Amino acid sequence: METNHSQSIKTSIKVAILILLTWLNLKYYPILLIFPIPFFALVLEFVLSSIWAYLILSFLVFLLFKIFKIHKPIKKLYLALPFPVLMILGIGVSFIPLEYQPSFGKFEGLCKNQAGVFVHDQAILKLWDGWDGKQEFGEVIYNEEFKEIDWRITERKSGFDYIDHQGERHKISTIIGYYLKNIGMLNDEMINCAYFKNKDKK
Repeated sequence: METNHSQSIKTSIKVAILILLTWLNLKYYPILLIFPIPFFALVLEFVLSSIWAYLILSFLVFLLFKIFKIHKPIKKLYLALPFPVLMILGIGVSFIPLEYQPSFGKFEGLCKNQAGVFVHDQAILKLWDGWDGKQEFGEVIYNEEFKEIDWRITERKSGFDYIDHQGERHKISTIIGYYLKNIGMLNDEMINCAYFKNKDKK
């Protein structure tokens, strides 16, 4: 029968090996992605992250049971399953075509109906373009702001404002664009409205 001391030594060795493997995976991950073993890198990351998630969840449940003095066994399977299932679902979503992903229809409508360049003060813009002494005439500043439309769509407003010598600010032009976050663990990228223009060209 194993003593508590020998069991703790074995546990420490296992955790040390796990830490070493995790460090090697993080440090040499770009090398693992080189053909022909990119799949191996993803599998290794999946296995290591699942083990870490299981250990952290086990520790949290242990603390919770200790604090509330709960003396009830819990199956290890219940602790081990949640993270891998979520990872698999995340990877599975990556293979859903973009057109069938949630929020895509709304993003397409925003791009086609509202995105573009809007000139607010054509007179100031012409005057500025034709003025030789721009440094003495006033100041044109660039501004940019972002707004979350929903959990996947971001609105980006950028443009130029003109500040005259009286300190009054005149909006010259605004560029409105939208970005869609492509969901899924393998498709972590932002798509802008140029996606539809490129698609139409094809």
